[in-house]
Amino acid sequence: MVLLAPDGRVLQDFSPRQTLDAEAEAYIDLRFAPDGKPWYSDGKHLRRWDGTRFRKVPLPDGEYVYALAFASSNRIWVTRFGSIEEYRWDGRDLHLMRQVSSADGLPVAETRSALASAGGQVWLNSVRGLVLYDTRAKRVRMFGLRDGLPRLDTTIDQLSDGPQGRSMVIAGNDLVLFDADDPLPAPRPSKLSIETLELRRNEDMVSFEDGAVTMRPGDRDLRVAVRVMSFADPAAHRYRFRLRGYDPDWVNQGERGERVFSVLPPGDYLLEIQGANADGVWSPTRRIALTVEAPWWRRWWALLLYAVAACGLVWWLAYLDRMRLKRRHHYQLIDQKRALAEQASQAKSRFLANLGHEVRTPMTGVLGMSELLLATRLDDRQQGQVWAIRRAGEHLLRLVNDALDLARIEAGRLELEAVDFPIDALIDDVVGLMRPLAERKALRFDVVLAEDARGGWRGDPTRIRQILLNLLGNAIKFTARGEVSLSIAALSPQGLRCTIRDTGPGLDA
Repeated sequence: MVLLAPDGRVLQDFSPRQTLDAEAEAYIDLRFAPDGKPWYSDGKHLRRWDGTRFRKVPLPDGEYVYALAFASSNRIWVTRFGSIEEYRWDGRDLHLMRQVSSADGLPVAETRSALASAGGQVWLNSVRGLVLYDTRAKRVRMFGLRDGLPRLDTTIDQLSDGPQGRSMVIAGNDLVLFDADDPLPAPRPSKLSIETLELRRNEDMVSFEDGAVTMRPGDRDLRVAVRVMSFADPAAHRYRFRLRGYDPDWVNQGERGERVFSVLPPGDYLLEIQGANADGVWSPTRRIALTVEAPWWRRWWALLLYAVAACGLVWWLAYLDRMRLKRRHHYQLIDQKRALAEQASQAKSRFLANLGHEVRTPMTGVLGMSELLLATRLDDRQQGQVWAIRRAGEHLLRLVNDALDLARIEAGRLELEAVDFPIDALIDDVVGLMRPLAERKALRFDVVLAEDARGGWRGDPTRIRQILLNLLGNAIKFTARGEVSLSIAALSPQGLRCTIRDTGPGLDA
């Protein structure tokens, strides 16, 4: 294979065993740069002749690379599937300057070659006709059957410059000549018509007039269909939608002038729609106000109820916490009071024990000395005085014993005796101490001891005597006039009943 320059010079003579490049996957669209050096596409990158071999010129990753065209010595157009890209060549690398894609109206179709005219026009041949991109107006225009092409598929041969400034392309069995620098006519927008505006409510389809749509809770599948009012190449029409408050930017639908919104969050939206005719001119924006009603549990009054309920719940939780703290403080106060009471009881018990110990010692001496005095020869007056001292000492000793008993009771350590004792002697002893007190207040004092109660009994005579003295003492103390009586009777099968009656105010229940 021999590689020739445009002037006929032999650039390289390849032997049958050599290839253009061992790494190349394909050999597509061989073109010459303005400096006369050949370039071609291998499907992923470009290959450039450096004088000895074709070296790879890397391109960014993307769709399959079909063709290339030189706009100048340092400007190269590269075609991919669905896009074209303009690069600047600095002698070593390519730098991307511009990219035109389907969003700009370029058809998503396979191209075989590209042609960059001196006036800044870029032409592509495709299975859908000739495609023109005007670099100055930044417009895409497709030429098809309505423009005079005998067939749409123009990929049989590459675009070429023809005689007298004309360019050529083969369409079927015909050769088509056209002016690659002929400017596009002034664009005029086409009117955009809304054909369908409906949604599904339950199992029915509900249609709306152009202007405003209200979606109730449960509505779904809002369908909007529009058409550009132009009969010139309808296949080249393009549509885009933007729902303000939902879409961040325009959503291109391509040739489909229809969009469906399955479910939308509650709120107010504005749907904007545009359509481009075959000249790539967008129509004026059509706007549709859209309101999506919230369900009842998301209405303002429901949210207000939620807020009130939340406040009530917080208040109730705070109240429960306050009651918990109050109960805890109450329990702590009770524990503190109990601890203080126990400390006070222990202190009182210790005080009474110490007092009893300190008082008993001198009282023992007093009673002992009175007993010694009674054993001597005394006259009646002296003997009466000694007996008075002895009774007072015994009374004081009883008080000390009572205090100690009280301390034992509070401490839970009071123990009762179980001894044999005569009830007659115990009653005589109690009556002998209480009768003088009753006679001093001019009260009648009666004692009745039943026959079945006489004799010996088993128990704690000290506690019985203490109880009888306390009750009789209170009866005499609080009875101003009348009588006080004591009766003793036996119980069946065992036990004694001691009954004390008085004519005073008595005791409550």
